[in-house]
Amino acid sequence: MESNNHDEQFDKQYFERHKEEIEKINQMALELEKNRRIQRLVTKFKTEQIKNSLEAGMYIRFKDRRDNQYIRKVTRVNKNYPYKLYAEIDIDEEANNVKGVDLKNIIQAEYDITDLLECNDLLYVDISPDDWGGIVVPRIAESLGELNDFKEKLKNGSWILKGVVAWQNINNICYWLGEEI
Repeated sequence: MESNNHDEQFDKQYFERHKEEIEKINQMALELEKNRRIQRLVTKFKTEQIKNSLEAGMYIRFKDRRDNQYIRKVTRVNKNYPYKLYAEIDIDEEANNVKGVDLKNIIQAEYDITDLLECNDLLYVDISPDDWGGIVVPRIAESLGELNDFKEKLKNGSWILKGVVAWQNINNICYWLGEEI
């Protein structure tokens, strides 16, 4: 009985000495939970927005279950699933192992593919579309200014976009000789 009383006394002393720290930790835990709730609401709102606006012919930037990002064109939207809407798109099996994408994994949907491009995406562009045959070269915009310059060239027709690899996926598709960079 005396040992139990000693433990209670120690707990009270410990609590008194660390009261402010414990309150800060509790406050941080409440903030974290609040942020998680907000994040879930934002995801739900974004999913509803995409669900209402997604159409065949749009381009989407999405992530797969391994958080690799891809850009693909929507070929058909199947709205027969009220709770789990899947956008059926042309997609290679390696990217997602299914023929569809869950809306919660869609990051952005646009009619113009250039609106989906981000800094450090690997672009394959024809830099001489007026010449016979064209010259396709890889380009990576390392800054927002450079990306805007690339987008302008694509929109005005001086370059033609031939392919895109999302920057988050470049390391996954590259075979490195030595250490990854």
